[in-house]
Amino acid sequence: MTGTWDQTRLNQLIDDQIQESLTLDYKGADALDRRKPRYIEEITKDVSALANSAGGVIIYGIAEFDDNARRHLPKNIDPIDSTQYSREWLDQIISTIRPKVDGIIIHPVMLSTAANHTVYVVEVPQSYTAHQARDKLYYKRLNFMSVSMEDYEIRDVMRRNQYPNVQLNFNLKTYQAYDQSSRPSSQNHLDYVKRYNVEVTAVNMGNVFAQYVNTFIHVPANLVPSTVTNQRKHFKNGVEYIQFTTDNFHETMKTYGPFLPSIVRPWTLLPLATCFDPVECGDCELSWTAHADNAPVISGTIRFKDMATQ
Repeated sequence: MTGTWDQTRLNQLIDDQIQESLTLDYKGADALDRRKPRYIEEITKDVSALANSAGGVIIYGIAEFDDNARRHLPKNIDPIDSTQYSREWLDQIISTIRPKVDGIIIHPVMLSTAANHTVYVVEVPQSYTAHQARDKLYYKRLNFMSVSMEDYEIRDVMRRNQYPNVQLNFNLKTYQAYDQSSRPSSQNHLDYVKRYNVEVTAVNMGNVFAQYVNTFIHVPANLVPSTVTNQRKHFKNGVEYIQFTTDNFHETMKTYGPFLPSIVRPWTLLPLATCFDPVECGDCELSWTAHADNAPVISGTIRFKDMATQ
């Protein structure tokens, strides 16, 4: 859930009733109550649990419903007083996790309700070692909760840096195409229109090379040209998706080329339907998974509005 965070996006989560998950956690304003030491421990517990698991986002300032039927669903924005709980204060609490979690980003979202009203969106990357909360325990994210880890789980996390870590990046790429619905004028002028596709690049963020890489990208079927007929289709939550599969096999060399660490390489180009509009389809998402050798599967989602445009 990367991209720009603002009040509109927070309200959209509430309107769409986006449920908590392994990578998304809602916390009301009282979760930052400095008068209760256990709440301070909870902050380090929840952040370290995400880092020890798949990474994700904690939103401080969105309350959940209390009843069991709607538990884990966002109820409303619950403003935090930034004069009492600043971004710097929250960062200092998170920094007491040992070892320190690198790459955490805290987004302060200023609210229109008052000058001192804010929500803190904390983006936590998946880490490559195990992190300990202030209570000297190790946690993972499981079933909407942060639970303590077994010894073997801690050891598995600490071995993550022995695996490749292939991540995908997405950019909306524009190009000019002839508008077949128009006719050349008497001056033999052709009408061109802007079209879009998605340029995908891959990078190995791990410390070791990957010999075999295979990725699966799922795009809403209504955004894919009707001419694409050779890809697998499936449904999720009532929405039809087209699955694009790409690997690192070199056709000319008839072998798999090693994917070295820190190398960014062109991966694939996803076609988009001629009716695609980045404004109307901005909140639409695509999802992806990456498989590299014996490494844990990496996955993610991205909204079209959060893709860079070239």
